[in-house]
Amino acid sequence: MTARNNIVFGALTKPRVSGACAHANTLYGPDDPLVRLGVANGNLLVADDMTFQFVNPGARNYRLKTSPVSVAKDKGSTTGLAPEAMTDIDGEARPQGTADVGCDEIP
Repeated sequence: MTARNNIVFGALTKPRVSGACAHANTLYGPDDPLVRLGVANGNLLVADDMTFQFVNPGARNYRLKTSPVSVAKDKGSTTGLAPEAMTDIDGEARPQGTADVGCDEIP
């Protein structure tokens, strides 16, 4: 299985990436100090969680800010996605230009 277009981040003391699942176009934060995902297949290690630019992660609002623009913008891919994945959490079409990573597509 390949997990695509995901954002993986969390506490430094609780690694979020393990197992044999492959990842493509996945952004992951400094909580993966061993760099388990690597940077192949469009994966990107993000050194600072703030560059994800979530609206309000404390309130579990993981939509992406439009200003400043999230590092997730235009880093996704539609390759291998099911038809259901061609809309974002708000029901907006994906992609709008190049697909964004995560649950939200920036219009």
